[in-house]
Amino acid sequence: MIEILQVLAYSAQIFSAPIVAYTLFVYVRQTRAMEQHLQIQQDHIEDIQDSRAELQFYQVIRSLLDMRPYIERVLSSCNKPMHSWSDEDREAAIQVCGQFHFVGVLVYEQLIPEDLLAKSWCYSIQQCFKVLEPFIISIREERDPRYWSGFDFLAKRVAEITVDFKGFI
Repeated sequence: MIEILQVLAYSAQIFSAPIVAYTLFVYVRQTRAMEQHLQIQQDHIEDIQDSRAELQFYQVIRSLLDMRPYIERVLSSCNKPMHSWSDEDREAAIQVCGQFHFVGVLVYEQLIPEDLLAKSWCYSIQQCFKVLEPFIISIREERDPRYWSGFDFLAKRVAEITVDFKGFI
């Protein structure tokens, strides 16, 4: 009787060994397939994020192009004392400061490519900041020292990035 039980135990072990091996084989394959699937999903997410960043950059450039009249008005008032600004000059200053502040925040958060933005808008950003700095200081005295601080950050980054930039030619 003991011999029969031993034979049955050996037989069960011999029979179950391939089943265990097959189960491990299936488990390893499923794990690899899940890893590949997760990598594909991660790649897809990165593609979506890249597309979203490109779309955001495109939207920023479009909004800056729409701001061109305000930028030109600010640049044309570079030698005007602030107290002699017209309502239109002041409105242009507010629009430009607000827009460049927002762009500066996007650059700070690394949501748009700062290098390309800096090289394509270096003159406008730097010159507008020079013209508007006294205006920004006066607004900060009225409201908050951090008001439009994204514009400060943007102007500083553009200056750093374009220090040796000679143009695209």
